[in-house]
Amino acid sequence: MKVVICEDSKFFTEHLVDIVNAWAKEREVPTEIATYASAEAFLPDWRKSEDYDIMFFDYQMGPINGLELAKIVRKTNSGIPIVFVTSMQGFSGYSVSAMRVLYKPAKKEDCFACLDQVHQK
Repeated sequence: MKVVICEDSKFFTEHLVDIVNAWAKEREVPTEIATYASAEAFLPDWRKSEDYDIMFFDYQMGPINGLELAKIVRKTNSGIPIVFVTSMQGFSGYSVSAMRVLYKPAKKEDCFACLDQVHQK
């Protein structure tokens, strides 16, 4: 499983990495995690290879926020699962067909459910 985490907070990045690693160990699924501190850091790699299974995007990043990043991704890949992680109550990712919106700090069981859903496809 190839996972992307695009999050500008080191704390929340590490939190998500720990959860994904726990999921991979528990499910015995080989997993690669790529982390990026900004959309701008992620985009060059995205343009080189769209070979990812699931993406976790922080909504509040700048200058390109998570929603804008998702719109860029959707221009070339309409099917990749995108999970937003945010502290903004009431945020919806429907405009970019997000798989789910998780509120910070993301709960282990919610992340596991997303990863399980993608892995079962």
